[in-house]
Amino acid sequence: MGVAGQLLNTAVYLSKSIDPNEHLTTGDHVGFWTGTGVFAAAMMFSNPVTAGIAIGDGALELGFWLYNGKLIAQNIFDK
Repeated sequence: MGVAGQLLNTAVYLSKSIDPNEHLTTGDHVGFWTGTGVFAAAMMFSNPVTAGIAIGDGALELGFWLYNGKLIAQNIFDK
C-alpha cells in the first residue's frame, strides 16, 4: 500500500513536469520530495520505525488521492 502511494505520487509529479499545459505547484514539490525522503530513509535504515512511516505515508497519499484526486501536500498547500 505504501509503495503504491509513492508510485502514484511519482507518476503525478512526472506527468505534470512533462505536460507543457500543467505546472508543478508547491504541493506537488512538497509531496514528492517528502515521500521520496521517507522512502529513501526506509531503504537506508531499514528498521521497523522508518518502514512504518514509509508505509503510512504512502497509504495516506493513496487514500487522499482516491478520496478527492489530490495528494496530501496538494490539499495542504494548494488552496
